[in-house]
Amino acid sequence: MLDNFATIEATVNELQKENFIVFTAEVPGNAGGLATMHLAVSDASGDNAIFEYIGGKLKIHHSPTDQVMTNSPAYDIQLGLNEYWKQIGGTT
Repeated sequence: MLDNFATIEATVNELQKENFIVFTAEVPGNAGGLATMHLAVSDASGDNAIFEYIGGKLKIHHSPTDQVMTNSPAYDIQLGLNEYWKQIGGTT
């Protein structure tokens, strides 16, 4: 992405237009489930964005704090889980 855009802000501004098509295929062993797309991008200034498709809709998380993600669960749920563990603290 950053070969085409100098900053995360420019990347987000362009990708939210969705002037592209994402092709997917069935995931073997997943009972007809389709592959999903997740993309994390950072720039030299420390800005970050995470792009994911949830239910066929592009969801963009854009913040310097959005630095790490996994493929599952959806990023909103990952953030909630992180907040939960922050509240528990200690060695739980």
